[in-house]
Amino acid sequence: MDSQTSSGPLASSGLTAQLTAKAPLLLGIGAASGVFSDFQAFWVAGRYLSGGGDAALLYEAPRFIALVSERLGYEFKLLWLYPPTVFPLAWASAQAPFGLAYGLWIAVSVVAFSLVV
Repeated sequence: MDSQTSSGPLASSGLTAQLTAKAPLLLGIGAASGVFSDFQAFWVAGRYLSGGGDAALLYEAPRFIALVSERLGYEFKLLWLYPPTVFPLAWASAQAPFGLAYGLWIAVSVVAFSLVV
């Protein structure tokens, strides 16, 4: 694992780190619930890329699973299946703490789906 996976300009500490670590549990996703959200992978990938990480790592399943598991603090079981064209969206979502980013993701999805249906 390269140095970007455990440290760097986006490494969190204090209250932000605690909220980021607990947000998946509070939102009902993650290891404790057995429910994994692709947004977790999306958000971690955005943080990794924001820190200058190598995009090729996202497509190497064992390394990506290790990266996401390390960042979230529990074993993650989903892969990165998105094309490089979504990197800007992943980067944008990763600029907010996980709980806020996930809430916005859900809100935007609900609005988008309601406009289509």
